[in-house]
Amino acid sequence: MRIASGLPGLILGIGLIVESSVTALAAEASRATDFGHGTTGEAAPAGEQAESLDVAAPESDAGTLPLVSVDTNFELQFDDTFSTSEADAAYRSLYATIEPEITVNASENFRLFAHMVFEPVLDPPSQTTSYFRDEGLYFEELNAQGTFGALNVAAGLVDPAFGIASDEAPGLYGGDFASSYDYLGAAGVTADWTLSSRDSAAGTVEQVIQASLFNADRTALSKSLFTNRGQTRLSDGGVGNTQGPRSFSLAYTYTTLDSSDEIAGPTARLAVRRLAAGEGDANDELGLVAAAETVYPLSDDRAVVPIAEVAYFVNEGGGSDNAISTTLGAEFDQGPWALSLTGALHDTQASGTPTDYMVTASVGRDFDVALAGEYQVSLGYSYAREEGITGNTVGVLLTKNFSWQR
Repeated sequence: MRIASGLPGLILGIGLIVESSVTALAAEASRATDFGHGTTGEAAPAGEQAESLDVAAPESDAGTLPLVSVDTNFELQFDDTFSTSEADAAYRSLYATIEPEITVNASENFRLFAHMVFEPVLDPPSQTTSYFRDEGLYFEELNAQGTFGALNVAAGLVDPAFGIASDEAPGLYGGDFASSYDYLGAAGVTADWTLSSRDSAAGTVEQVIQASLFNADRTALSKSLFTNRGQTRLSDGGVGNTQGPRSFSLAYTYTTLDSSDEIAGPTARLAVRRLAAGEGDANDELGLVAAAETVYPLSDDRAVVPIAEVAYFVNEGGGSDNAISTTLGAEFDQGPWALSLTGALHDTQASGTPTDYMVTASVGRDFDVALAGEYQVSLGYSYAREEGITGNTVGVLLTKNFSWQR
């Protein structure tokens, strides 16, 4: 009980220290600027950004749209992995993750979009304590987009739709297992068709179908600046890494979003994905996923947000074994506080292969700093077994979102 009661106190202490420091700096500034708020790194709608900046979105050649909008999610995180079944698996690491998303609107129907990521691009060395080690900057998405009525097409580096748990599972480590089967930064084309869009009591309800045709990016953009993660080559193999776009995904998404593009009600996705065999692979990988998330309001400032995702893979990784991956979680929100519990497993259905699993809990709090907007401080704990190695991890995370447009 002392540990449970101490966590909120520690979060509050960290938040108050940051709040007092930022407030002091803001008071000395000759011109204050309001920043937008978000926890997922997703860009807020133009109207919401203008409100957070306390200025009207200027008109440009793109009509009512801003010419340029930038939304940046900043994270500072410390992880301590300890009491592992193999001593070499223990480490401590302090690192930053910065994700700028830049949209340049050439017109109401045509835009350029860039999503960059600055994060550690190499695995941390074992039995060490590292600070901002092996951080690199790369493009996850870089594409040209065109809107034609209900159809939006993007060509370049794209993120083909599949699961949602990697982004939506609550807690510091809730999306870790689901992120292992994401296929991000592919070279190809995506097409989103909005089947319907309507307003409801909970928010805007949309139904969208997304189709993608792609292959692994092997251009110079697959490298990274500062710390080079290396350029992907055809000889590296791996599913999806083929000569030409031979992989595809098809997803149906039902969403209920509020004015800040946050999930406010029933949300679900069904998707299928084929990753074509690369050099050295015996088979294509076929993936199927079903995911659902919703919000159950308990009062004006309390809500429960459950999420579930199940993914099944035939010939996982281009081999001959099938696998299933599951993520189940829930978050309880009360005012500025958030408590979450998430469990995940990955079972390769082959004899003699142990099932990987994870259980993680987190507690976080939002803070509102005068003149500087909001930020979040969270504490998390995870117990996991991966590839036969068990270990404990505790972490502290500071999150802040900055928005700008012109």
